[in-house]
Amino acid sequence: MITLLVQEGQTCNQLLSLSALLALGIENGCDVKCPVVDNQLFKMFEFKNETNIKVLFYHAKYTELLKILIKVIKRITHNDFSKTFDVENMQKNQYFLNWLSYLDNDSYVHNVDSIRSFFKIKSEIYDLCKKKYDAINDDCTVIGVHLRRGDYKIYQNGIWYYDDNIYIKWMKSLKESYEGKIKFILCSNEKIDLKKYEMAGLDVANPGKSSIEDLTYLGLCDYVMGPPSSYSFWAAMYGNKRRCILDDRNKEYTWLDFKYFEERLSVGDYIR
Repeated sequence: MITLLVQEGQTCNQLLSLSALLALGIENGCDVKCPVVDNQLFKMFEFKNETNIKVLFYHAKYTELLKILIKVIKRITHNDFSKTFDVENMQKNQYFLNWLSYLDNDSYVHNVDSIRSFFKIKSEIYDLCKKKYDAINDDCTVIGVHLRRGDYKIYQNGIWYYDDNIYIKWMKSLKESYEGKIKFILCSNEKIDLKKYEMAGLDVANPGKSSIEDLTYLGLCDYVMGPPSSYSFWAAMYGNKRRCILDDRNKEYTWLDFKYFEERLSVGDYIR
């Protein structure tokens, strides 16, 4: 059995760590376990196991104590406990404190359908968003734009923190190079000034009322764009949509920059 003892980061970082664990288990025929799953995830996703392995994802009573203990150990030892998955000893119990150490692109790509089925969004959330999305759609091409703000102002020295004018420039460029009708659904962890985008001649909407609703709307869109983030990665992967990674504020992005995640991983890129 492969066991993950640490869940760190926000919702989609946690989803990535669990989905990578699930993919590795399916690929190698090993049962998987994570006893420290955030309770909030169970309110958003069904965790429906239709695979041929045993999957034990739950929130144990000792979760918070374990989190504190591991943080203390890491700080004292200055060790992130990274190690690789031992394929030669698959029948032995293997424990991980760092999910990046077992992330495997091939396993993820091979088992992406199982990942989508397992982490199915709760029907009451999905159905509500789908109904609103259909009303917004109006037979046009819809691009979901993840305006990642908040912590990105200081993360990596703000390299991927873009103001409205930069997003507007990219969105107008895509609109002007497209023959059909385009609408943009905007999602952010900060309040969005829709009027600024409308005054630039863009057809925009911001229907999401929570993080999970935003994630659902992004996955429903025909295309997804946003800075490097597990959030927009998950939306595009889950919805099986092409995504444009906005990782250079000075670049002019085109429709050719939208790619399925399998295309990126198959050429050696990494999940971001």
